[in-house]
Amino acid sequence: MTVSQFVPVKGTVVLYLQRYHESKVIVVKGTVSWVKMLPDSERYQIGVQFDGLDESVRKEVNNIIVTLGEK
Repeated sequence: MTVSQFVPVKGTVVLYLQRYHESKVIVVKGTVSWVKMLPDSERYQIGVQFDGLDESVRKEVNNIIVTLGEK
């Protein structure tokens, strides 16, 4: 994902994800696995590994990510 503030590798992030405006918000915790500063920008791309998701939450997070990729 792209963020405006630097987050170090192994840093913890909490994400509030929502598939559609009316749908419930899912709160997930993750650990930053990589960071890359975007050229000509003060923004960063980061990779996040989600921690301790049960199967139903994992599926919903995956659906949200797929939906975002379609935009």
